[in-house]
Amino acid sequence: MHSYNVGTGLGQSTWMSERECPRHCYEGGLSQRSMIRQKKMGFNIWTSEKKSEDKKITEQFKVVKQTVQRELRRAYWKYVGDIVTPQENDSQHSRMKRFWTYIKHKHTDNKGIAPMRQNGLLPSEPTEQANILNKQFQSAFSE
Repeated sequence: MHSYNVGTGLGQSTWMSERECPRHCYEGGLSQRSMIRQKKMGFNIWTSEKKSEDKKITEQFKVVKQTVQRELRRAYWKYVGDIVTPQENDSQHSRMKRFWTYIKHKHTDNKGIAPMRQNGLLPSEPTEQANILNKQFQSAFSE
């Protein structure tokens, strides 16, 4: 188990275990992991009791789910706000590094399926593409 040096904002630092301060632990209330764990436990109780159709358990799960979702969204937008409008005591380099790291991690590649050729022709119809994939699949597992 790893330990992290966490600043308290008063010039002090304390060591916390990984369990107490996970990777993306946001300030305030509960940590992200503990909120998700709480939601999963509520869901497990709800699914195990679903057969009895107890309205009380269903309502409890809905309340926990809404609370966790609200807190996670708040924590996320606070995190984004801290990146976009950094504190004055941060250096210019760390401000820009945090911003561009965030942008880089938000980037997703949507390349899709590469074009398929059969006899030098590119099929345009989905059925033709499906037939080419089926032939490729059959040849891969029949040989």
